[in-house]
Amino acid sequence: KWEHSKKVIADVLVNKYNDLMSEGYEISVDKIERDVNNLFGENFWRFLEK
Repeated sequence: KWEHSKKVIADVLVNKYNDLMSEGYEISVDKIERDVNNLFGENFWRFLEK
């Protein structure tokens, strides 16, 4: 299940980053790493702190 989920999530992120780039937004490895870290960890812990 996790392998399939990672593929689906990666496809969605690629599509969304492509949308952003087509609108002129600059994407960097740092921004992608930040977003993935937030998506899979940081936001969960922030939620628990509330």
